[in-house]
Amino acid sequence: MFWTVIGIGLLLWVLYDLYTGEVWSYRAIKRKEEPGQYWLWTAIWFVIALTVLYPSLQYFSGSPYTYVEDGEEATSLETTATESPEPVTTPEETALIEPDGQETDSCVVLEDFTGTSGLRWGTVNDGVMGGLSSGTTVILDEKLIHTGTINTNGGGFSYTGTRLTEDALVGYNSLKVLLNTNGRSYDVNFNDARYWRINHQTPVPTTRDSWQEVTIHFSDTIPTIFSRPVESEPFAAAAISELNFILSDGIDGPFRMEIDWIKVCS
Repeated sequence: MFWTVIGIGLLLWVLYDLYTGEVWSYRAIKRKEEPGQYWLWTAIWFVIALTVLYPSLQYFSGSPYTYVEDGEEATSLETTATESPEPVTTPEETALIEPDGQETDSCVVLEDFTGTSGLRWGTVNDGVMGGLSSGTTVILDEKLIHTGTINTNGGGFSYTGTRLTEDALVGYNSLKVLLNTNGRSYDVNFNDARYWRINHQTPVPTTRDSWQEVTIHFSDTIPTIFSRPVESEPFAAAAISELNFILSDGIDGPFRMEIDWIKVCS
């Protein structure tokens, strides 16, 4: 947040210089007297302001991910898993928990973390807004693992997400996800490419701290900015460019969420 304030201050300074026709380097440079030097130094200050603001601009534009890189999965997991709760069941054991029932939806696999989907998953922590939470996304044993520590003395969030291929959700009305949040309350965000900063958000409907299959209906989402409801156009599958799962439940401490697969259903 500190550097965001500094960056905004520099931008306001540039606007003031444009208004007054005078910019400062080591001396005052007037636009009417030295137009070349004036525009050069105005451009320099503008670039400096954008450089200072860059981390926040990434967050606002919905593209600030630290992506999982090949060869880093095991190391990243070892550095964080000791702080995080371990899962109490495996995906295979879910069949013993979920009641029997017939599959009524038509679904296709969007992501099963085998490396065939072409999607790249990464992490965004509240450090982009001056917060102190930590989080990492790793792919291990064909599962996504989002693990770290939430610190509410600041932003108080961490999320894992991916950019979607064009029209990935078109023709479908819901997601089905096999996951284990270990009792933490996640929300799912669908980034709307039509509007700056708009995410269509809804809670992930988990009911216990074990593996379970959940259904996320697109019609249940509401438009938000920074998880705050706003007036905007409703969810449109063709406009969704990004999917992420965010933890911002107001609880300090370690977390661990695992996803086995994600399906799109109609």
